[in-house]
Amino acid sequence: MTSITSHNTIEILRRLFSSYGLPEELVSDNGPQLVSQEFRQSLELNGIRHTAVPAYHPASNGAAERSVQILKRSLMKNVLEADGKATLPLSHRLANFLIMYRSTPHTVTGCTPAELFLKRQIRTRFSLLKPELAQHIKQGQFKQKRHHDRRAPFLRVFSEGETVRVRNFRGGFVKWTCGTVLKELGSVTYRIQDGQRTRTIHVDHMLPWKQDVEKSPVMSSQVLVEEPEEIRDCVVPGSPRGTLTASPLPAESPGQTTGEPSVSTPKTTQSPSAERRYPVRHRVPPKRLNL
Repeated sequence: MTSITSHNTIEILRRLFSSYGLPEELVSDNGPQLVSQEFRQSLELNGIRHTAVPAYHPASNGAAERSVQILKRSLMKNVLEADGKATLPLSHRLANFLIMYRSTPHTVTGCTPAELFLKRQIRTRFSLLKPELAQHIKQGQFKQKRHHDRRAPFLRVFSEGETVRVRNFRGGFVKWTCGTVLKELGSVTYRIQDGQRTRTIHVDHMLPWKQDVEKSPVMSSQVLVEEPEEIRDCVVPGSPRGTLTASPLPAESPGQTTGEPSVSTPKTTQSPSAERRYPVRHRVPPKRLNL
């Protein structure tokens, strides 16, 4: 400010209040522009309590005086390092001091002033020496994708209007149905016309129509319908699934005649007597009242 009047001071404080909000208390010295009636009314209208330190006692406002001392020392050091020649303007040197001061941890709080005020660390030139978290996460995700793609099979690509096989999850003996590709929704998803329905299908559940289903790697993950043991033994290899045939008769021994039917004697095995696990339960008949 070229002129430190009460009006100019109020204008500067109004800009700060518009950016950071109204404070609860304002501590200042006894400057004429700070104890004037105009300045006092402006604070009262905004609900700010004004506290003036005792005159000729700078220690009462020690935090502000210490900040001014650190600033003057830093500016003086810059002038001495340049051999008394100011190579940078005052505003440039002031900006360099502020970013250095606000990014330096305080001895009392252990945090930087910028972290306490903005709830985050500000980025400086020293940030280039430290690994960035976002870049580290991106590199880790890229490594995971590369290791996954090594074991993944070749990605199948289909075009619009192509006839494909679609995996049937509704049960039954029909594992694959015929469908038509309507639109490619992404790199691994397609919109398929399956009969009267329009479905979104993953590429893992699709096969080209001319490809042999039995030789496809997708069939390894199919869930086959379990059949009973006696039916499974009666299925002739090569016949359609579910076709039952009569099981062959056992071969006759040389000592048996063809005129007499062979009777097989079942073998009985004596199971060893095992101890009863639970005690015998004695049931007592209920006692009914004869009225």
